[in-house]
Amino acid sequence: MPDKRAIKKAVELLRKHGRGGDTILAHINPEEAAALKAMGGSGQPNPVTGLPEFINITDEGGNLISSGGAISKEAIDLEEKALDAETQRYIDEQKALAEQERIAFENEQRAYAAQTEAQRLADQEAFAKAQAEIEAIAQKERDVITRQAAEYDAQQKRMQEEAAAEAARLKAEQAALEQQRVEAEQQATLVRERARTEFEGVQREAAEREASRKRAARSSTARPLLMGTATETGPQALGYSGNMGGGGTLGSTQTLGVG
Repeated sequence: MPDKRAIKKAVELLRKHGRGGDTILAHINPEEAAALKAMGGSGQPNPVTGLPEFINITDEGGNLISSGGAISKEAIDLEEKALDAETQRYIDEQKALAEQERIAFENEQRAYAAQTEAQRLADQEAFAKAQAEIEAIAQKERDVITRQAAEYDAQQKRMQEEAAAEAARLKAEQAALEQQRVEAEQQATLVRERARTEFEGVQREAAEREASRKRAARSSTARPLLMGTATETGPQALGYSGNMGGGGTLGSTQTLGVG
């Protein structure tokens, strides 16, 4: 931010270097400068400040001589001396102000450095404390995680052991079931073989009984025929007594021949 006091002093110093009654410094634009020049101002630079000036210098009769440069050398010298003294005073004042500002700045710097160092130490202490608290919290969390991991590992081990035991039990049951299946198949095979053997024996016995019965029937039927029973007449003859007809001995009963 500009130093307003220094600016005001510089403005005052420039103002005092005005010539021909010029005691006012002003900000003007090019159009305003052209208007002043049109009114008779020179617009030439001031020999000390370098700023344009628009003074009108006349002779004793009131006639315009020139704009600038017509002032006597003695007056200019006196004015320049006065201005030089004023400038030197201004420079001395500025040096004094600068020295004061330098001292104030150094004091501020020292105070700021001390404050900064104190703040740094406080921040360092607070950071160390916070870091210790964070480390303690982190250690607690690590302990919890370690305990949970150990519990998880133990649980996994128990589950694996239980799974292995269950697998062994299922394998034993499967082996027992397989053994039972094999024994049941063997037993079923034995039962089927025994039933087949018994059935075949029954069939043989039945066939043998049927064959024996047929042989006996043939023998009992053929014996009367061989002994001359064919000479009998009446109801007891063939076809009526049933020996070879309706009686069923040689007919419908299929005792001989047909059976």
